[in-house]
Amino acid sequence: MSIVQDVIARFQAQRPLVRAAIAVVGALIAYTFLDDYPWAIARAWSAEADHVQRVLHEGARNEEELSGKVRDAIAVYGRLDLPGSEAEGANALSIAVKDAAKKNKVLSYTFQTRTGGKLPKSASDAAGISSRVERLIGEVNFVATPQDTFGFIQSLESSPAVDAIGSVRMDWDDKAKKLSVRLMAEAWVTAGRTKGS
Repeated sequence: MSIVQDVIARFQAQRPLVRAAIAVVGALIAYTFLDDYPWAIARAWSAEADHVQRVLHEGARNEEELSGKVRDAIAVYGRLDLPGSEAEGANALSIAVKDAAKKNKVLSYTFQTRTGGKLPKSASDAAGISSRVERLIGEVNFVATPQDTFGFIQSLESSPAVDAIGSVRMDWDDKAKKLSVRLMAEAWVTAGRTKGS
């Protein structure tokens, strides 16, 4: 007699009440296993699907509320990432300058930010932004070799935090064989608004 047949024979030899109790315990163990593993995964997938569905419905509702000018801009220029606040922009510019300096052996530099001109209110309205969009200018001064200088500028231009390099002034120091550089990195920010609000 095999082990399985022996277990079945012992189970059938038990009184009906004991067999019912064993069946209930087996059912509880099976239910607990299913609830902890396959059903838990199914619930997680269902919750994720519900979230995606809510996002899609929200996007469809927002699309219905867009003005014709915004729809045209999206069709021409693609997805619009709204600028962050002035503080967020200054912080991102500062990090971009620090990273460019570290990457290109610029050991000493100064960095200051100030606001520049604002876009007309009609531009903010067309983009669906409640506050004015303005230019944030980060002034960077440093001394470096020509190779490190051009690497610094290239790193800064490729940073997503920098929208433009407004101006670059370089003066050659014959004694040190280095460039003294003053450049203006620019980013667009919103006045009096934090990103996501």
